[in-house]
Amino acid sequence: MLDPLLIVLSFLVAVLVGSTGIGGLLLAPTISLYSGVPIQVALPASMVALLLSGVVGTLIFGGKGSIVWPHALPLAIGAAPGAFLGSFALSRMPSNAAQLVIAILAVLSGIHSMRNLRRPATDSRFLGVKVLVGTGLVTGFLSALTGSSGPLVLLPILLFMNANMIEALGLAQMIQIPIGLFATVGYLAFGRIDLTLAASTSIAVVAGATVGALGVHSFPIGLLRVIGALTLISAGVYYIVMIRVS
Repeated sequence: MLDPLLIVLSFLVAVLVGSTGIGGLLLAPTISLYSGVPIQVALPASMVALLLSGVVGTLIFGGKGSIVWPHALPLAIGAAPGAFLGSFALSRMPSNAAQLVIAILAVLSGIHSMRNLRRPATDSRFLGVKVLVGTGLVTGFLSALTGSSGPLVLLPILLFMNANMIEALGLAQMIQIPIGLFATVGYLAFGRIDLTLAASTSIAVVAGATVGALGVHSFPIGLLRVIGALTLISAGVYYIVMIRVS
């Protein structure tokens, strides 16, 4: 039986994922801590839950016109093999190095975004297909390796290139689907998934992602950029500290 606190915390993490695209990296440690399973078991379960939150977020953001669909396909094409390779790498190597790269990227992009708050965001249509495929590949690999599902890697990259915040959030929601799907296939091929744990956690995650994705569209863009930047910086610093402690 799952700890009720785990359900509540999973819901709160999912609200963060649905609203800011950040927070997925928190889910696996939360599952591991409050369910008593090793992190290698918690990571696949969290990826299944975040796959479902990505479906919810994509439906909501897409329904509100917040996803640039021509960019979704090349990102997904790159993310799919990247996620599969990342799930293989997880079974062969420690993930601290990848977490450190993501943490530093998050901090730098958050600082960059804060310094450019008054600078108009760039229309994301300037991104080329090769750039998007490459970005998807890197995002998929690092996300599967660390269990972060995609947004924590993709969002800093897009914001560093001054992409429109709401469009970046929409693509960050969408990227969870190919990453979650192919990482899950990889986890099944190279390890195992606790389906009971994944299913139980998914209920809270889907509910939280729905609340977050619906709520974020009522925020002013300026406030949204501040929240996104501060969240990136906070998440990056937190994980750098946790890596040093461990």
